[in-house]
Amino acid sequence: MISDLQKLGGISALIEAALYVTGFALFLTILNPSGYEGHVQRVAFLAENQVAAYIGNLTAVICPDYYSGISNDS
Repeated sequence: MISDLQKLGGISALIEAALYVTGFALFLTILNPSGYEGHVQRVAFLAENQVAAYIGNLTAVICPDYYSGISNDS
């Protein structure tokens, strides 16, 4: 039988994977500044899309680290 801790680790891994996929999909679609040339225009693009950049960082970087920390605790 699978222990409760292994089930929690599996659920945590699935949540982490979903967060990575969601975050990188956001970066590749909405936060893709490929049409902008130069540093100033790219910074202006990120300033215009600051909320989307925050959500992208939250889903692709911060939350997966939090969930992997939960699954690695013993």
